[in-house]
Amino acid sequence: MSYALITGGSKGIGYHVAKEFARRGDNLILVARSNGALRDAKHALEEHDVTVQTLSQDLSDPGSAGELTEFCDRQGWDVDVVVNNAGFGKQDDFTNTALDTNQSMLILNCYTPMTLAHEHVKRGADIINIGSVAGYQPLPGFANYAATKAYVYSWSVALNHEVDETVLTVCPGATKTGFAERADADGLDENGMEPSVVAEQIINAYQKDDSVVINGWTNNLLAAASRLIPPSWLASLIASNR
Repeated sequence: MSYALITGGSKGIGYHVAKEFARRGDNLILVARSNGALRDAKHALEEHDVTVQTLSQDLSDPGSAGELTEFCDRQGWDVDVVVNNAGFGKQDDFTNTALDTNQSMLILNCYTPMTLAHEHVKRGADIINIGSVAGYQPLPGFANYAATKAYVYSWSVALNHEVDETVLTVCPGATKTGFAERADADGLDENGMEPSVVAEQIINAYQKDDSVVINGWTNNLLAAASRLIPPSWLASLIASNR
């Protein structure tokens, strides 16, 4: 039996991507921290007559991605697509944010998806990496987060040209999930996209074998503009408007 493995799959974009896969008849492995949220997601998704496996795991632990792969192997779960969705950010000056928070962000946003992709793409699995339009520019106030998403974008787009499997890079902007609350960025998602809409666009792009999808026309404009403005100018402009 084959599965779609989705990190951060109990809520937000991850849950709605899982829902889109379930509608296609794909079985699911959901990984998240909260057992309660995983139970709720499992119950809802099983209504689509698919098998839903859940695993509560903190993927900001450096060894967690390898442990997750080994656990799937022991269970005999064949993974044919990995959705690297789990991640977080923190809005504040870099030095005001605790070092361990910044380190956990690097692990969860960069190291974990890289490790999972390395383990599974060699076995023929497709990869969907959830980046962000934040990765297109230096972002004072979100410096570490934007840098992690810049890594995801660059690595993921390059990987798509190294392997035969599909590697889709997804770049959403503000989305109505729990991201803003955890990031201490009140109002960030007030005018954001609905995660269900973002997820539908992700699945459509994946089915078309696209390499990059930027969600929403405003985010496409932002991404295009960031390519035209020198990074130092852009960072200065953003900093002056904080």
